[in-house]
Amino acid sequence: MSMKSFLVHGYHVNLWSYQPILNPIEHPNFHIRDAREIISETEFKNYNITLKKPSRYEKRKVLHIANFTDMLRALIIYKVGGWWSDTDSYRINPLPKPDKFDKGVIFCCLPTKVDVSRGIRNHLCTDTIKTRKNGIWTWRKWDGRSQFSNSYMYGTKGHPLMLKIAKRVKDNFYKELKFGFIEPMLVTYDVIKEEGYMTSIRPPIVFIPLAWWINKFMYMENNKLKNRTSFGHYIPTYDEILDKSSCVNFYNGVFEYLHDKKDNVAKHLFQHICKQCDMDINPDTLKIDKYEGNYHAPKENKKRKRDDDLSNLNKFIKVTR
Repeated sequence: MSMKSFLVHGYHVNLWSYQPILNPIEHPNFHIRDAREIISETEFKNYNITLKKPSRYEKRKVLHIANFTDMLRALIIYKVGGWWSDTDSYRINPLPKPDKFDKGVIFCCLPTKVDVSRGIRNHLCTDTIKTRKNGIWTWRKWDGRSQFSNSYMYGTKGHPLMLKIAKRVKDNFYKELKFGFIEPMLVTYDVIKEEGYMTSIRPPIVFIPLAWWINKFMYMENNKLKNRTSFGHYIPTYDEILDKSSCVNFYNGVFEYLHDKKDNVAKHLFQHICKQCDMDINPDTLKIDKYEGNYHAPKENKKRKRDDDLSNLNKFIKVTR
């Protein structure tokens, strides 16, 4: 449904994969692309890729598949040009067009609670007030600054920033993790900041308007409340999202709202997207992948054994342009 949400509005979707795709979408604008065009299979296998999420402060001997795609997505945009969009994202309005402030690239961010335990303390969240205490950085409060994300990325073909991002991410593949799973995304942010592209990062309302933590503003019964701040972050109404957002993401805790018995914004957006795509899907039938180590899995469901065999992995990757 993610890919179809782009296709029904006239976008071309490239699905990049190292494996054959079973039951591909039948649409003139849908294209299966060989990821070997970007990175050879030999190089891919040499990275010793795993599905297990690394722990923080771990010196990695293996590489998580999502961290590999942090490099791959930048290289795809550099070689092909266009948009990268994660497969938990859904288009509801036209994607923004780059302006003179973007300088040929567009990035996104999401609403967040600033929590030092999440490893965001250094520079992933902008303009955050911090104080020195007992030799480590600590936050004065959970102030809800926006967190950079690479879920959506746009660049013109051959844009030098994308090549710099890919190189920096690759150079950090096997270094000691200081910030856990999000380290490559943090490295991406570093390059954007160093190269002077901060104005290309669009606010959360554009791409990722839904807050992942539990808050009362997600429920339709509170949709008309005027004071809409949770942890210092403004939570948009359902109507504001339909009017101002290009996309929405059902990520982390947002996905769990689809199974909530109470009427909520996530459910309404899901139904809206289903209607746009002419699809009839009951969200109660959707299941989240709960294998141990899954970044998106609820903490109480991490005991299930998983299979790390990459031959069973279909990593769906798409670029819309």
